[in-house]
Amino acid sequence: MPLVRRGTATTIRVVKFRKESVVVVERKKALLLGVGLDNEDGEVRVTRGRDFHLVGGSHETHALMQEKCIKFTEKLDERGKQLAELETGEFLDLAAECKMNVLSKSKRTERGE
Repeated sequence: MPLVRRGTATTIRVVKFRKESVVVVERKKALLLGVGLDNEDGEVRVTRGRDFHLVGGSHETHALMQEKCIKFTEKLDERGKQLAELETGEFLDLAAECKMNVLSKSKRTERGE
């Protein structure tokens, strides 16, 4: 089964010049990462989109991951939002609507990781 994980990062730096400080806020970024693990034909499959990177999988699995990520991106556009703007619950709801298998901290904790 392909897994999708969302990651975000925000950095705030304070840069000091002689008598004044300037606050530099770097943009918050998010990306869906899809990994297919059922490749047996030796092909390397990689797809990159605005909000996602997909790697590996059989032809069928990779195509399925592409379809789900495109649907996810379309739903984001319908809501007028960027991936980095989503709260965790909203992200999980949207991923469920697209029938994505999501790896989250809560699932890893339940499995004892």
